[in-house]
Amino acid sequence: MQKLFRVFLNSATYPFKNFAFVQENNAYYELVLLSLLQTENTIMYSIGGDKARIEKIDSFKNFPYAQKYLKPCIYNKGNCNTCGKCVRTMVALYALGELDKYSKVFDIDYFYKNIDWYIGYTIAHSRNEHYKESLNMMKKKNMLISKEAYRIGKVLSAAQKICDKNKNFIKSKMNI
Repeated sequence: MQKLFRVFLNSATYPFKNFAFVQENNAYYELVLLSLLQTENTIMYSIGGDKARIEKIDSFKNFPYAQKYLKPCIYNKGNCNTCGKCVRTMVALYALGELDKYSKVFDIDYFYKNIDWYIGYTIAHSRNEHYKESLNMMKKKNMLISKEAYRIGKVLSAAQKICDKNKNFIKSKMNI
C-alpha cells in the first residue's frame, strides 16, 4: 500500500463534532483510527467532517464522474439498491431532486416502483442522522410522503424492535 498511495482521503462518516468512542460503531472515532494506520510514506486524512452527509451529496450531485461511478454499496460489485448505504444515498439524491441523473449507478425504475418502501425504510431509520437529513430535506422542499410510506416505516420499525429484543434476550442467555 505504501508504494501505491502517498495520500489517502477518507470521507468522514459523521461530523467531527460527534466524535466519541462508541464500541458498536468505530465511524465515530475513525479520525483516530486513520492516524494510527499512517506510515512514513502514506498519510491518511478524514475529510468532510465539517459537513452533514446530505451536504456532501449536494456538493457532488452535478459531478459527471459521480453520476457514472458513485458506489456507496459495500455488498455488491455495482450497487445493490437495497442495503442501508444504497438506500440512504438514493433517498438523499431523491430529496435533493437529483436521483434521475444517477441512472448509470442505481436502478432508478426500481426505486420509483418501490418509492413507498424506500421512504418507509428511511422513516424507520430516522433516529440515524443520515436518514433524518433526507427526511428533513424532503419536508423542507414540501415533498409528499405517502400514508403507505409512513405505514411501512412503522412496520419496519416495529420489526426492528422485535429483532433487537430477541437479540438482547439471546445474548443474556449466552452471557455475551
